Amino acid sequence: MASSVSSAASTSRLDTIYRRLLLTGYFTRGWGKPDHIKRIFTLRRQVADRNIAASLVDPDHPVVVEKEERFKDHRLVKCSFISPCVHYLDEELLPQECRRAHFELVLPVEESRLSRVPLVLHYAGTGDHYFWRRRKFSALPLLQERGLASAIIENPFYGLRKPREQRRSQLRNVTDIFVMGACLILETLAMFRWFHRKHSFGPVVSHGISMGGHMATLSATVLPEPVGVVPCLSWTSASLTFTEGVMSGAINWPLLERQLLLEKRYRGDILAMCSTDAAAFRDGVSLARSIDDTEERERRQAVELERKEALLSKVYRSLDGVLNLLRLKRGSSSSSSELQRQEAYHFMRGIMDECTHLRNFALPVDPSLCVAVAAERDAYQPREGVSPIDQVWPGSTIKYLEGEGHVSSYLFKQRVFRQTIYEVIDAMKEKYQW
Repeated sequence: MASSVSSAASTSRLDTIYRRLLLTGYFTRGWGKPDHIKRIFTLRRQVADRNIAASLVDPDHPVVVEKEERFKDHRLVKCSFISPCVHYLDEELLPQECRRAHFELVLPVEESRLSRVPLVLHYAGTGDHYFWRRRKFSALPLLQERGLASAIIENPFYGLRKPREQRRSQLRNVTDIFVMGACLILETLAMFRWFHRKHSFGPVVSHGISMGGHMATLSATVLPEPVGVVPCLSWTSASLTFTEGVMSGAINWPLLERQLLLEKRYRGDILAMCSTDAAAFRDGVSLARSIDDTEERERRQAVELERKEALLSKVYRSLDGVLNLLRLKRGSSSSSSELQRQEAYHFMRGIMDECTHLRNFALPVDPSLCVAVAAERDAYQPREGVSPIDQVWPGSTIKYLEGEGHVSSYLFKQRVFRQTIYEVIDAMKEKYQW
């Protein structure tokens, strides 16, 4: 298993074309309220400590079995429970539709086979609403090939948990993705305890593809015992996904720029709270702290420009005089716009790293049980400038799919993903005598 790959590899053209065909835009309402961001930062720091996170979830958190269906080759058990996050996030952050968590168990037909059967937790990638896609392409093949059970988890803001006002997968606020992660972390802990009370699953593997891969890594950090982790087509932070990857083209940057310009609290205490390992972001902090002075200077220049324009309009009535003034104003506007765009990128990088970078969470109990799968030419998930998982989680390893992009890997490398899960389970059985 390679631990590095050349950053010079070109990104996948298929990834770029596929993203352009999609209509979904992101963060259509903007960043979210400054007070909400602060609340999420506080919760993030609580769940980053495994002992504190354990105290945030009732040890006997109730789970409701809503329905069980039997098929020729498997059983399907539909379950739900109230998210533990309802105690820590109000309805503005966690809408009513999101407050009940849902998951499906895909189990062997014979209940006697459940004793010590391995269990795979499946987290949803971007746009993966409901359960059918992960059931068909991952859970059922895992059961048929190796007899593994699966728990397929519905993300907040998706499927049964999608707010009525939200269109498709179009998260309305940047804060929504942080809320999604916080919910899944605590919900995973609630499910994990329920599995121990009601079943004898083991070993357990946390798995997902794309955004689901990242949610799988975050959720594994709070579990109190060794678990396998197989994140596919994800990385150690979502920051580059939304600033450098093809997803950045689906974001309404002008809206985010305007909100940063109008609301000073974003650039003040929130920016100071961010923890990141990116030198580019640290440069951005300096930019953000100085941008208020820049704006004041530009305001004074604009006032002076208007005074001179009024004077010149009295003296020069020629077309050349008017055109020169327009050029001067256009140049000033262009400079200001570029500063605002840089600030928006830096701010996005900072808050994404704060809430999603694995360095800001606990190490899993046994990091060596993590094997990540990355696409060499992934245009959705750039990697340059963010620490790889084998540096953040010592002992973990990375497989690279040579020549593959994000979309092609999802379509044609499902067998590789499953094989990696089998390898991790076999390693767990050997190491811990399951």
